[in-house]
Amino acid sequence: MELGPDGAFAVDLRNEEMKEHDYVPMRQAIIDLVENTKMKVLLCPEDKSQMEIGKEMIYDRLPKSILNRVVWRKDYWLTDEALTIQVRDLGPAVLKIAQNPK
Repeated sequence: MELGPDGAFAVDLRNEEMKEHDYVPMRQAIIDLVENTKMKVLLCPEDKSQMEIGKEMIYDRLPKSILNRVVWRKDYWLTDEALTIQVRDLGPAVLKIAQNPK
């Protein structure tokens, strides 16, 4: 790891180095879901801190062949919106995936 002039800079360098490593599993899960099911995927940041990085590291790096079934919401959503969409569109599927990860 390259050292910077102060500790904060070194942390920034390390964070940058780990971005790809951190987001590969999430992108692969999205690809697998779209390719192996008829489901669509909604990518929505939970807060402002995820808006730019999520678009850069997830949506923009997905294969073009699956983008017709992936929706990027550019703004984060409020709790009531999130709950409504999750219950309406996913319901028990979310719980099953969360309880039985690969």
